[in-house]
Amino acid sequence: MQKIDFVKNLETIAQKLESVNIVTKFNTGFKQPTIAFNYDTINPLLFLSKSNYDQIKKNIRYSEILTTLNAQSIYTETNLSLLTTILRPSIAQHILTSSYAIALYNFHNSLIQTSSLSKNILQSQSITDSLINEVNNGVVFFQVIIEKEGLKTEQYIKIFTALNELIETISKITNENDQKSEIILLDSGSDSNLGMKSGIETAKSLFLIFKEVWDFITNFQYYKQKQKSQLLLDSLTIK
Repeated sequence: MQKIDFVKNLETIAQKLESVNIVTKFNTGFKQPTIAFNYDTINPLLFLSKSNYDQIKKNIRYSEILTTLNAQSIYTETNLSLLTTILRPSIAQHILTSSYAIALYNFHNSLIQTSSLSKNILQSQSITDSLINEVNNGVVFFQVIIEKEGLKTEQYIKIFTALNELIETISKITNENDQKSEIILLDSGSDSNLGMKSGIETAKSLFLIFKEVWDFITNFQYYKQKQKSQLLLDSLTIK
């Protein structure tokens, strides 16, 4: 798994599992430990979290991370049932004496902290900023799909050369040829992620070119399939 995918997948998991909202509820109660807090407000978030967990747990992008964090132990029916009886209006001491509540808090807090740590360590600030608003930052990200373990050196050279030539041509048209293209991300795993930085207008045009090519390919495939289906229907004799 590439670094950029790992960071994004962690963020998605934390978002889907309502980690920030759950931890925030706990921390609000913990700030005034001698005053009763409505910890039962966590229960709706918990069941929403469970619903989303069931949706993503079999997705290969998230399953390995979830298994490593032992998420399945949090979302068993028995554990959730116990938590609903524990998460009631009470003082923090009663919550902190429950291993089930502590396990829930630690799981979501660890997920948040791991996500934050991975972003700070595995991504530079320029990449983080670019991911937020990539084209307007002059950046276009590509993913090279690799069927085998890797690509030969000359294949990578061909990809970089073709992209560079295309960017240089576009930059001349957009009057940004004084801004040389840069590779700001080259992250290899099962596939390869590639981030190219150029002038803003060049990046926008580059993005649109690949989008239009992709739309043409997908629409053409749909058109061909529709033609085949229609041909089949026309060949049928219904009496």
